[in-house]
Amino acid sequence: MSNAETSREDRFHEEVRDRDRKCVISGLSNPEYLIARDEWAGFEAAHIFPVRHENLWIYYNHGEWVTYMDDTVGSSKIHSIQKGLLLQATVDQLFDRFRVSVNLDDGYKVVVLSPEFF
Repeated sequence: MSNAETSREDRFHEEVRDRDRKCVISGLSNPEYLIARDEWAGFEAAHIFPVRHENLWIYYNHGEWVTYMDDTVGSSKIHSIQKGLLLQATVDQLFDRFRVSVNLDDGYKVVVLSPEFF
């Protein structure tokens, strides 16, 4: 990963944490005293669309849906915080494995495909 990619990824994580401050699916909050010390153990800033499939993101022109990305003209916009969410680490793992999802067409309803966890 290049320095520019690392910097962009770090900024993505920081901005998602600053915006959400808790797991947007479970509702678990990071205590304010940990936020003040910039400690986020147990929380992950997740990309809604997997970065490892950026070629598909570009191919299907998904970047056209991103309206917030002020300083990355010409990029694929996959690192926009508009396409990120803060998740508890366990929820992030389930999200990455497609065991937890969010149905945008049903009022952002959380869909759990791993009932043994919940």
